[in-house]
Amino acid sequence: AQWDIRDHLSTKTMYTPKNDFSAPPDTCSPVQVNLVARHGARYPTSSDIQKFDALAEKMRQYAALYKPGYEWMGNWTNPYTPQQAGELTYSGQVEHYNMAQRMMEEYSGPMGSPYQPYTYQFQSTQVSRAARSGVSYGYSFTQNQTNGILPYP
Repeated sequence: AQWDIRDHLSTKTMYTPKNDFSAPPDTCSPVQVNLVARHGARYPTSSDIQKFDALAEKMRQYAALYKPGYEWMGNWTNPYTPQQAGELTYSGQVEHYNMAQRMMEEYSGPMGSPYQPYTYQFQSTQVSRAARSGVSYGYSFTQNQTNGILPYP
């Protein structure tokens, strides 16, 4: 595989499916699944948004110096708002939803029964992005059921 900067962005790296999984021996079958995961992709934090604002101002100051083809840099504006700071992005929600789908497929034994609160336990911190990641993960278990459970999207 070719080196890609997007795979080396620390806390800014998305969960991407890995193909290096090795299945357990045929004589083994999972009886329980535990997952510890960080939140999904998020918007930049307040301090990063402030740095983007400062960068945009700096770029405007030098607008007259840009070479042809780069004039757009003088008009660049920060796409992030303070209200978005640190919040889970839509792609972050999709990451956890898809992760649950893959895990249910891979571990159909312990994760194959219909959702019941006493069977599956989900826990997260109260930080909004972590809680919303957990909800997105858990939604995978309830989306096709009509057993009276109302999932929180």
